[in-house]
Amino acid sequence: MTLTDALLGPRLARDGAAPLITYYDDAGGERIELSGITCANWAAKTANFLRDECDVEPGDRVALLLPAHWQTLAVLLGAWWCGA
Repeated sequence: MTLTDALLGPRLARDGAAPLITYYDDAGGERIELSGITCANWAAKTANFLRDECDVEPGDRVALLLPAHWQTLAVLLGAWWCGA
């Protein structure tokens, strides 16, 4: 079991369609709400990209420099999901 499975699994089992993240962008006045299912989907896409395109394998280290944004969570979850 990966860290992403441990973090998202219980939430998805309870109510995957319920909001998991609400992101507010003060600069643009943007508000984005993501469900657990949507977060898991973004994380899976990121994990697949890291594995297939960047050759990341379990145990590898991945360095990230990302802003405070909802996509940052998806990238972190994706990295953990592929075992990095």
